[in-house]
Amino acid sequence: VVQITTTMSLVVAGVLVLGVLVVLFRRWLADPYSKITDKPRGKAISTVYNLGDLVLPKLAGRRLLWFSRLLDSVIGRWLVIPIAIRQSNALMLRRFRMSDNPTYYPIVKPLTERCQVNFASAYAEMERPERRQPPSTDSFEFTSVTTLAEAYRSGTATPLSVVEAILSAIESSDMGPKPLRAIVQFNKEEAMRMAGESTSRLKSGDLLSILDGIPVAVKEQFNVVPYHMRVGTTFLGEEPSQTDATVVQKLREAGAVIVGIANMHELGTGTTGCNPNRYHGLSRNPYNVNYYTGGSSSGSAAAVAAGLVPIAIGADGGGSVRIPASMCGVVGLKGTFGRISEFGAAVTASTVMHPGPLCSTVEDAAIVYSEFTAGCSDGNLMMSLLVQTQTILLA
Repeated sequence: VVQITTTMSLVVAGVLVLGVLVVLFRRWLADPYSKITDKPRGKAISTVYNLGDLVLPKLAGRRLLWFSRLLDSVIGRWLVIPIAIRQSNALMLRRFRMSDNPTYYPIVKPLTERCQVNFASAYAEMERPERRQPPSTDSFEFTSVTTLAEAYRSGTATPLSVVEAILSAIESSDMGPKPLRAIVQFNKEEAMRMAGESTSRLKSGDLLSILDGIPVAVKEQFNVVPYHMRVGTTFLGEEPSQTDATVVQKLREAGAVIVGIANMHELGTGTTGCNPNRYHGLSRNPYNVNYYTGGSSSGSAAAVAAGLVPIAIGADGGGSVRIPASMCGVVGLKGTFGRISEFGAAVTASTVMHPGPLCSTVEDAAIVYSEFTAGCSDGNLMMSLLVQTQTILLA
């Protein structure tokens, strides 16, 4: 009996000692600043960037499988995970106290004044000879907004002829063993109707803006009558849209011709553009059909890079305009918070996800951005310049 009692006492004492050691060890693990500051907990501390290398394991395959099982064990929960958290500095926010209340939306100063730009100097800037030099015979040039506007004005092309050729090109791009899949919805009758109305305005000299008659593709993340806003899925947008998103309405008011709906990564949650469901399919990079376009505005970038349209509309939360624009060699611009209306768009993170154009040139991106925005700040003269020079270019 004495021996059993002694053994039990030793076991209990051992457990207690081990428990104390674990508690002390975890307290040390939970204090990532213990070696760099002696300020008490709960008080604000000065923050500096620690750009040192993180000491974390690089695991794959069977090692990752066994490591995940280890993390699910008692040793993993009480020892390995705390060590990993400390090594990655993930507990920094527990010591940091913010003196201000959190701001969930960026603070934007309302725009109360429009910029005033001299018309003559603005037109001279747009028409500088060095900006209008034709390309060499062995180079490629995208068809830009201003190029099409000048072709319409000179009579060498009409919106009807351009849109008809684009619709044929869209059909051709999806033929063969490796379809482009840039445009996933288009309505020939609707597109030709809009092109016909623009052609009538062209003949009568009543063009609405420099975008009148310009073909545009819109990402499937926006409401566009009469198309489905499926957001890259097979289960959303079962019924056609009944109203336009604000950006689409602005395009219509400017006279642009919406030729179709651009493909996208499902729900905008990926950066490859791979979306192999029955409505969409994989968007392919026009420069190499075996490469990804990037995402999530995959079809928008592919449509511009392939020369189907000079303008496509996308939306960007974490790179969904900028990534595919980079991978497809076009210009992508993510709108600033509050500058472009998100009404009528499927927005899952309104503080960071904003509409923006994908275009063949920087000038085209500025023109579209100016159409989408209601005004400009005193320091943003280029936007106002492009707004006001549209009338001059079409005069």
